[in-house]
Amino acid sequence: MTIATGERIFLRKATLNDAGFLLRLLNQKSFIDNIRDKGIKTQQQAEEHIEQAYLIPYQIGKPAAYIVVEASSNTSVGLCGLYQRPFFNIPDLGYALLDEFTGKGYASDVR
Repeated sequence: MTIATGERIFLRKATLNDAGFLLRLLNQKSFIDNIRDKGIKTQQQAEEHIEQAYLIPYQIGKPAAYIVVEASSNTSVGLCGLYQRPFFNIPDLGYALLDEFTGKGYASDVR
């Protein structure tokens, strides 16, 4: 399900089929260094993470992230969404991209 579109990317809801992609993204050195190590190291852990961090929040209307997809190739390139941080009163916008897709202006493409 498409949530938002830009000229070159779109956002869609995560599914369990995204486990391999998320496993790769969450274990990038840049993700660990700039966000944190979530300790997700296996396909099963990635699927459980999708269930808890994406599917359940989607179902109950809580802030969650979406998969950023490059429209021309239909390739998942990152995450973008709202995160409820314990130190903020309102949700915070956050994103992460696979290293090979950084610097292409994707983080400013969605309107």
